[in-house]
Amino acid sequence: MKKMIFALLIMLIMYIGYADFTQGTIIHELDSETIEITSIEAEAKPGDTLITMMKRHDILPVTFNIDTLSQEFTMLNGGLPPHKIVAGEQYLLPIAN
Repeated sequence: MKKMIFALLIMLIMYIGYADFTQGTIIHELDSETIEITSIEAEAKPGDTLITMMKRHDILPVTFNIDTLSQEFTMLNGGLPPHKIVAGEQYLLPIAN
C-alpha cells in the first residue's frame, strides 16, 4: 500500500511539473480596457538598446522599471521585444506620463 501511495505521489509531482513548464501557473490576461501609451518614433542606430535610444531622445525617466518599459515597447511595436531591435529601423518609444 505504501509503495502505491508513493508511486501516485511521484506521478502527481511529475504531472504538476509538466503542467507548470508547458502551460505555466500564472495566467496573464489583458484587461478589456484599452491602454494608451504616449510615444515618439525614433530610428535605431547600430548597437542601440531600448535604454540607449530613450537616453538619446531624453525620454528615459530618472526612476523606471525595465520590465514595464519592455512591455510598453513591445505593445507599441506590434509584439516586437526590445532585444530584437535592428539598426536602421523605426520604432515607437514609450514616454513616461
